[in-house]
Amino acid sequence: MMTISKRAIIRAVCFLVAGILVCTGALVQSYRAEEQFRTQVEYEYQYALSDLSDSLSSLSVTLEKSRYASTPAQISGLSAKLWKEAGIAKNCLSRLPVSDFHLQNTNRFLSQVGEYSMTLSKKVIGDGEITQEERDTLVTLGEYAKQMNDSVTQMKSDLDAGITDLEQLLTAEVEEDSSTQVANLSGFAELEDDFVSYPSLIYDGPFSDHLLQREPLVLKDKAEISKEEAKEIAAKAFGIEDASQIMEESEEEGIMPAYRFVYGPEEAAVSKRGGYLIYKICSKEHGEQRYSVDHAVQIGARFLSSMGLSGMKNTYYEISNGVCTINFASIEGEATCYTDLIKVSVCLDEGKVCGYDARGYLTNHKARNLEQPKLTSGEAAAILSSELSVKNYQMAVIPTDGLNEAYCYEFLCEGSGGENVLVYIDTQTGEEERILILVEDESGTLTL
Repeated sequence: MMTISKRAIIRAVCFLVAGILVCTGALVQSYRAEEQFRTQVEYEYQYALSDLSDSLSSLSVTLEKSRYASTPAQISGLSAKLWKEAGIAKNCLSRLPVSDFHLQNTNRFLSQVGEYSMTLSKKVIGDGEITQEERDTLVTLGEYAKQMNDSVTQMKSDLDAGITDLEQLLTAEVEEDSSTQVANLSGFAELEDDFVSYPSLIYDGPFSDHLLQREPLVLKDKAEISKEEAKEIAAKAFGIEDASQIMEESEEEGIMPAYRFVYGPEEAAVSKRGGYLIYKICSKEHGEQRYSVDHAVQIGARFLSSMGLSGMKNTYYEISNGVCTINFASIEGEATCYTDLIKVSVCLDEGKVCGYDARGYLTNHKARNLEQPKLTSGEAAAILSSELSVKNYQMAVIPTDGLNEAYCYEFLCEGSGGENVLVYIDTQTGEEERILILVEDESGTLTL
């Protein structure tokens, strides 16, 4: 029979204790590292919340001042400040992990503040006068800005006083009782809820809500289709042959009445008039990239063709979370119509279309009778700043203030700092309609 010596037992115990101590030390070190990381993240969030509070406070005060400004110089100065502060506030929101609340209304408000103020600035510079209705709109904006500022200030105050913690401000808790679910939304969830009743403003600005609230031009006068016909179109969008596999059906009202269908993690809506695919979304997570951007563009173009859409040109793309989203624009003669955009998203792991949004196209696309340019390309180029060097140009139709469009020369230029700049010169008036700075990297192209 084998015996174990006392020395061997002691040695084994020592090894065991040492192992436990090493593991304990590693766990403690890991915990400390996690705590340090959490502290750093919370500090960054608190800093963003503080910046948001400051920018909203300035926004509220500046809106109040704008109500009483009367000279073009004063209105322009205040408008520039409003634009800046609204942009800062949106940036602060983007630095906070509040995407789960889908803050469309809050972001819409901030976009409208900036755009509306610049619209008024352009009006007075052009010798126009601010109407009483426009001043009333400034009052409305000011009231909502104050409400938003008060909410964020209270959040910051509660956080500083230790009444609540950052996690409570950034999450929504749902409790259940015996009969119904009661959502106890706090922090930013309540902030977004406050904007549910925020009115849509009708004004001449590119972010104006009524751009997508007028009757869609493509659907106008089109005959209605049946639900079964729409189901077949949805099946084609899902990439399945048997429409009976579609699990859920419902209807959507609004400016684009539609039949809505669900297949697995995918959802699609087909317009009742004309049977156009309005959108397609997918909630599936995506894996490692296997397809290139060029492949994604080809896949997107084939999908458009399968949906019966032709005469589209890919313009810009963006890659985010394993998905490449390509903007396709319609072509009218030699002009790229940026008014008629369709966004097609392709997952780069499987090479399948996982997102589609044709609302801009369905709203704005039409047969256009573009006027012969009054200015030659050379005359238009002469209007450009001496700080720009023209690389090439093309013709383009772009959205302008409100529901209008402009037929322009689109000049791709190099700035004095080496950056790429797009400048749009109206072919009829020679007006500099828009200037965009292109920021290009491996993820795509961003316009500023």
